[in-house]
Amino acid sequence: CGSTQDVAKEFIEKGLRDGTVVICEEMSEGRGRKGRKWIAEKGGLWLTLIRSPPSGRGMHLVGLAAGLAVAATIRDLFPQINPCVKWPNDVYLNGKKLAGILTEAQQIGNSLRFLFVGVGVNLNNEAPFPSSISLKDIVKEEVDTEVFLHRFLERFGKYYDLVLKGLQNELVNEVKKVSCDIGKYVKIIKEGEVVSGTVLDIGDDGSLILEVDGKTISVLEGDVTHVRYVST
Repeated sequence: CGSTQDVAKEFIEKGLRDGTVVICEEMSEGRGRKGRKWIAEKGGLWLTLIRSPPSGRGMHLVGLAAGLAVAATIRDLFPQINPCVKWPNDVYLNGKKLAGILTEAQQIGNSLRFLFVGVGVNLNNEAPFPSSISLKDIVKEEVDTEVFLHRFLERFGKYYDLVLKGLQNELVNEVKKVSCDIGKYVKIIKEGEVVSGTVLDIGDDGSLILEVDGKTISVLEGDVTHVRYVST
C-alpha cells in the first residue's frame, strides 16, 4: 500500500471504527514525523491503529505509549534484549533505530474524532540505513510477525488504558525505566532554534526536561523537529 495512515483514513470514511488495525506488507509512501520519508519493505511490521478516544485529554502521550509497547513486546519475547525508548517517538537498540511511531489526529471543530497511531518496526526486513537496525539481525532468527503483533496490541492496550484513565504518571514512570534519553546531553531543534542541554527527566505531561546553561526547561513534542545525542 502507499501508507497505512492514509488507508486508515480512507477506511474511516467507509465506516470502520475504534480498534481497527490496518496492516500492509510494505509501503511505498511511508512517512514519519514532520513528513520525513519512512522506508518500509517486506519483512517489517507496518501498521496503523485507529482509536476514537472520548476526549483529547492525554492523547499527546499515545506516541510514547506505542513506543513503550514496542519496547515491552521485545523484552517479553526476547528477555536478553534491552531496547530503549527515545523521546518522543522512536525505539532504539544498540544505539540504532529499530522502530518509529507517528500519531495523527482527525478533528471536528475543536473535538478529537479519531487518532491514527502509525507503528513501524524493523523485524525481518533489511535495515534501511546504517543508523537503523532489524530485530532479526540481533536475535539471529526469523521473528514471528503474528506473535509480535498480538503481544504488541496487548501491551499497547494496557498503556492506552492508562492514558484514558488519567493515569499518565504511571505511563511516564514506565517510559522512564526504558528511556534512552535521561542523563544524555542532547541537541534539540525547537521552533527553528538549537537548544543543547542534559536530559534530567520526563515530565508527567510527556515533556522532556532539560538542564540548559544552569536552568531547567521543558519541551513538548509538538515544538521539536529533531533530537540528537551529542558527545561531551
